[in-house]
Amino acid sequence: MDEQEPDTCEPPTGVEIAGLLIKELGRDFPNLGNFVIPEDTKASFDQRFLMLIQILQDAGNASADRKPVLLLAANQVAANLLFPFTYPPTPDMKQKIDQLKSYGLTFSWAELGGSYEYQDDLLWVLWRDYADTPSGEAAFVLLLKHGWDTSSVCAKGSDQFRDVIREGEAFLTQHPDNAHAATVDYDIAQAYETWWSLGKAPQNNEEEVEPERYVDGASAGERALDYYNQLSQKYPQSSEATCAKQSIDLLRQGKDTRQRRYFCVYD
Repeated sequence: MDEQEPDTCEPPTGVEIAGLLIKELGRDFPNLGNFVIPEDTKASFDQRFLMLIQILQDAGNASADRKPVLLLAANQVAANLLFPFTYPPTPDMKQKIDQLKSYGLTFSWAELGGSYEYQDDLLWVLWRDYADTPSGEAAFVLLLKHGWDTSSVCAKGSDQFRDVIREGEAFLTQHPDNAHAATVDYDIAQAYETWWSLGKAPQNNEEEVEPERYVDGASAGERALDYYNQLSQKYPQSSEATCAKQSIDLLRQGKDTRQRRYFCVYD
């Protein structure tokens, strides 16, 4: 029997959030799209760095109601700031890394990837201090996409699906009218699907998954299907509903989807 490849469909959440930022801040930052959309390569490193500093400075002086959206914009610019792949850093790079650290932004060297990885520090600030704002809710969605672990090295362990389920379901209870319900439903569904699929992995598999660790997820496939069906019914035109179709078909047939979206491996 041929093995089913994992579903690689991913809704464009980052692009959608970039669109919201451009709408809110485009008047003050006319070229913001060049800095917050990952696929856009028009801005150089130095331009991105200067834009990031400008937004951070504005956030420091902003009113309480404006500060969250500036922090979210700063986070997304920082996430697209690619330092040269040089370790240890040159004096100029170190000066810039230290300057950003003074604003609470951490760039850590990831030896495996050979790059400086931004730790998305501002997302945690937004979720901690501004959870009831649109920017705080957007930050939550991005944290969920990270598997509730922004370390880039699986610092919280491999089983990210457990945190995603816990945090996602709590969010839906506390924020029932949020603008990101379809995305959160989709992420929770992927987390349950991951849990269920890990329990179906064969012994001595190449991924070194230990399926006996996940026998507690025997019913997780049903929960995944519930969430996929829910978002498909409530948001049929959404990109999440489109992405859910393959998993829905396989789960209904009881076939292993080999979903690993929220299983973190760093080696």
